[in-house]
Amino acid sequence: LQNVFSKKLLSGDKYRFSAPELQFYTSAAAVVMLIPAWIFFMDVPVIGKSGRSFSYNQDIVILLLIDGVLFHLQSVTAYALMGKISPVTF
Repeated sequence: LQNVFSKKLLSGDKYRFSAPELQFYTSAAAVVMLIPAWIFFMDVPVIGKSGRSFSYNQDIVILLLIDGVLFHLQSVTAYALMGKISPVTF
């Protein structure tokens, strides 16, 4: 369903989204949806309620950055390919 909707946005009549635009909007929506889950599962202390500090290991930060860059490249490639091929119609 997401690919069909993305294909319609990439080849729209009124406004045609580019692959980076579409990737930005889907990534922004994903971040908004994942922030509450991240806070809950990572046990991030709420400011003012806990005296303990929250710190990351350097390896985790590097792996998260690599993951973000690779996901961005994969997503832009997928949207660019969807923009090049025609949708299947019946």
